[in-house]
Amino acid sequence: MPTTRPRHTITETPPVHEALAELRAKLNGDRIDFAELVILGARAKARRLLADTKSARETAMSLAEMIRNGDGPTVDLAAADEVKHLGLIANLTLTLDGELLKQAQLRALERNTSVNALVGGYLKELVDQARARDALRAFLELAEHSDSGSGPGGRTWTRDELYER
Repeated sequence: MPTTRPRHTITETPPVHEALAELRAKLNGDRIDFAELVILGARAKARRLLADTKSARETAMSLAEMIRNGDGPTVDLAAADEVKHLGLIANLTLTLDGELLKQAQLRALERNTSVNALVGGYLKELVDQARARDALRAFLELAEHSDSGSGPGGRTWTRDELYER
């Protein structure tokens, strides 16, 4: 922005000019100590940034406390019903001990996820393990009833046949 006082380019912006005019009126003709003004402004800004950091920390602590007390946010039931009716996801209702739920919510918060995601992951792992066990059981049953394997009534090999070079 062009200025009539090159050294004071910053003072020519309307918000700064207005704030300085207010300060000059209160100083009754005394000169403004710009160094002191910068120091005071920097300290005020640092306090505000610290307060913002404290505010974020306090918000996280408040959220954790809300979970511990069991008075967390409400669920958007209309959105949940819409998802359920569209068949996008199945609904499951669990009955849990209150303390267990609070601990699960805290663990989920630590992992930046939800209790729903924790339970879903656990159930997926459980089903995957069961599928693997079932597949292994089916394979072993087929192998047991197959007449192509070694064992009673099946094909046998000699050591020389297996390690033929």
